[in-house]
Amino acid sequence: MSDHLATDALKTYPCSECDSTFASRYSAKVHMRRHTGERPYPCGICDKSFSQMAIQINHRRTHTGERPFPCDLCPKAFATESTLSNHRRTHTGERPYPCGICDMSFMQQVIQIRHRRRHTGERPFSCDLCSRAFATELTLSDHRRTHTGERPYSSELCDKSFAVPSTLNNHYWTHKRNTCYRCGVTFCDYKKLKEHRLSVHPRAVVAADAGDNDNERRTATATTTTEL
Repeated sequence: MSDHLATDALKTYPCSECDSTFASRYSAKVHMRRHTGERPYPCGICDKSFSQMAIQINHRRTHTGERPFPCDLCPKAFATESTLSNHRRTHTGERPYPCGICDMSFMQQVIQIRHRRRHTGERPFSCDLCSRAFATELTLSDHRRTHTGERPYSSELCDKSFAVPSTLNNHYWTHKRNTCYRCGVTFCDYKKLKEHRLSVHPRAVVAADAGDNDNERRTATATTTTEL
């Protein structure tokens, strides 16, 4: 190896946004897309786009159904080799990624990295619309919707939609709390439930208010809530 090539091999390319360094300019460029949000590789089938071509190719298989990587321990097959490797550890119990700070270890490196940030407080994903920063790219994506107004998570029980999945999950609980014990219809607030009962089940409302159907109401409510 010439002196010039040896010098190139020893070069590192630091990230200007965090403490990461890389052995090649290309790797550093791909990493920077995590900070900038650049996604130059569109799916072509759906409206998603990706920071790397390899991720785009793997994603497209979710549309085509192609699963070229079978597990040798069960009948399952997977779209990517890395997904297969992660899956096999569910059979073997292998956890090759230790935290290094506490005694926990993980089956997937991405989970290990996210876990370590709980110790270090690192937040490498900065919002380009405000001063906040986040530990994961997914959390950053959810946060940016508070600026853009995008609401991709829709309720299956009403016409409401939400920016983040956790808010949608909390919303479902409002339906469970506001279930008609007569017909099982759910509502996202008590006022709508009350209006429904008065218009659709007026006789039952009168009887329940008189205390005649307290036991029936409790039983029916428990049943419809469990079925949600």
